[in-house]
Amino acid sequence: MVKFNLSLSFSRAQTHSSVESTDGFRNSSSNPDFDNSHPKPNSTRKGEVSDLKMQLRQLAGSRAPGTDDSKRELFKKVISYMTIGIDVSSVFSEMVMCSATSDIVLKKMCYLYVGNHAKYNPDLALLTINFLQKDCKDEDPMIRGLALRSLCSLRVANLVEYLVGPLRVGLEDGNSYVRTVATVGVLKLYHISATTCVDADFPTKLKHLMLNDPDTQVVANCLSALQEIWSLEASKSEEASREREALLSKPVVYYFLNRIKEFSEWAQCLVLELVAKYVPSDSNEIFDVMNLLEDRLQHANGAVVLATIKLFLQLTLSMTDVHQQVYERIKAPLLTLVSSGSPEQSYAVLSHLHLLVMRAPMLFSSDYKHFYCQYNEPFYVKKLKLEMLTAVANESNTYEIVTELCEYAANVDIPIARESIRAVGKIALQQYDVNAIVDRLLQFLEMEKDYVTAETLVLVKDLLRKYPQWSHDCIAVVGNISSKNVQEPKAKAALIWMLGEYAQDMQDAPYVLESLIDNWEDEHSAEEWPDCHDPYFSSPGCDKLYTHAQNMGGESCRLHLAVIRLEPRHHAGKRVPHSPGQHLGLGWDEVRLHLLTAAMKCFFRRPPETQKALGDALAAGIADFHQDVHDRALFYYRLLQYNVSVAERVVNPPKQAVSVFADTQSSEIKDRIFDEFNSLSVVYEKVS
Repeated sequence: MVKFNLSLSFSRAQTHSSVESTDGFRNSSSNPDFDNSHPKPNSTRKGEVSDLKMQLRQLAGSRAPGTDDSKRELFKKVISYMTIGIDVSSVFSEMVMCSATSDIVLKKMCYLYVGNHAKYNPDLALLTINFLQKDCKDEDPMIRGLALRSLCSLRVANLVEYLVGPLRVGLEDGNSYVRTVATVGVLKLYHISATTCVDADFPTKLKHLMLNDPDTQVVANCLSALQEIWSLEASKSEEASREREALLSKPVVYYFLNRIKEFSEWAQCLVLELVAKYVPSDSNEIFDVMNLLEDRLQHANGAVVLATIKLFLQLTLSMTDVHQQVYERIKAPLLTLVSSGSPEQSYAVLSHLHLLVMRAPMLFSSDYKHFYCQYNEPFYVKKLKLEMLTAVANESNTYEIVTELCEYAANVDIPIARESIRAVGKIALQQYDVNAIVDRLLQFLEMEKDYVTAETLVLVKDLLRKYPQWSHDCIAVVGNISSKNVQEPKAKAALIWMLGEYAQDMQDAPYVLESLIDNWEDEHSAEEWPDCHDPYFSSPGCDKLYTHAQNMGGESCRLHLAVIRLEPRHHAGKRVPHSPGQHLGLGWDEVRLHLLTAAMKCFFRRPPETQKALGDALAAGIADFHQDVHDRALFYYRLLQYNVSVAERVVNPPKQAVSVFADTQSSEIKDRIFDEFNSLSVVYEKVS
């Protein structure tokens, strides 16, 4: 009956929601300003478009004074309607007729309109060919260039034949702007019809322009277009493959290097990427290239500096001494970019610096103060600087770095405080000044801030795994922390791990674990399970264990007798479950897994005090909805049922100190990322 009522309630709510949604749609549709991906103009909009069409037709052949101003106003309305999604294709022919003017503003708006509608209306695009070809022969080079760009942007396969002539003329135009547009137009033509582009011998013309044109922007566009065309054609044609290799010949590379100062910043990056693929014949040639590009390290643009650094690092990979000198040389430009640019640029440069520090940590060890956080920096920059401080830490600067990080731990910015505490722990795990760092971490536990305590507990656990000799000092402080004050899953899991691992040193460990297990049950008592007859807790099973224990003596007998009492709690014949939706956040399953293991470890060390808590933990674990928790609890129970001595060897074997944690990035991945220097792979720390 309850299910029926819930279903009925849901159906009504769903119906009501549907009605509201329908009403909302009707209201939106009735709104003339309503906008969606494919709007349908109402009669008012249709009337306005019709009026625009009539007014444009009246102005099409007019040469009266002020006509261009009137056209501008009408063109602006057409463009605004087009922008908000209203269909204005009906005024196409009128727009084309009105474009017969020398006003460049009208030309631009007309080309925008034509380019937008030609893509979806190829038939209408044919109407634009004549006036675009005519504009390609205009006296004004700006109009010639705009017309040629619009003509190549139509991207209609049926109109390819009309592009060849204007492009050929454009490549030989006397104005550099027109030639610049034409070089890009050749690439557009190639993507529309590669056969037409190659048959028209456009790549050869681009190569001639690249090596002979006086305008550097034309040269850069030719290089970009040829690289793309020949890369795509190389798999189809041996000639294209040879031409692509010819781009990396010594004469071509030196031609670009000698003219690099004339190029724009984008073009300089393009040239530097080309040179990075060039293989010098000997060390003298390497030094020649580096001498030519030495001043590019002082460039104000970060992209140029990073491209130059990538080239220098690649050229000297096989020259160890020179490679180290390159690191010294690039340090100052990179640090300058970090401090002088925008936060976004600082982050990109810091990402590359971090990669370099991972390869040569000693290089920046004396410049660690450059990575101190500024109060006005965004979080992502501060976080990366903390990682840099962790990476450059060594015996000589650890004290200063840790002191600075401890200041951040008391910061009002909680995320940065958390990251700074983690950074202190990472430095400690690198075996730098462990004594002082452990003292600092234990002081964090006395700050009585929940997030500081949580992060510190996680780090103390890792430190004890690597430095077991510090257990006495750490446990003395951790033992004073109330488990009720630790609310974060990772922190509570760390505390539980220490309670189980060092149960013999913590006097209240069994009782703290018992309270945690009791709270576990209390938090999830919202539902009750039906009568359960679990064979694992049946009386015959307990009797068998009891008989087996009677035949054993000493400590083993005491442990087995304790196992017999591992009975689950029952409330009126019903066991308390763990409701999936109540009081459980992300990560609490890990807490329960740690709680099961800690109870087992504590049981082996202090059986009389822990047997009741272990029984409750196993019962709660087997009844748990989470599969991993259920399986581990069942595994532990069966293991104890089989042999207590074996269970102790499995759950609590002798442990060795952890030397290296597995969460660090492998050297192979770092090398692959280094090969993709000056790319987004460095920022994302992932290979492409």
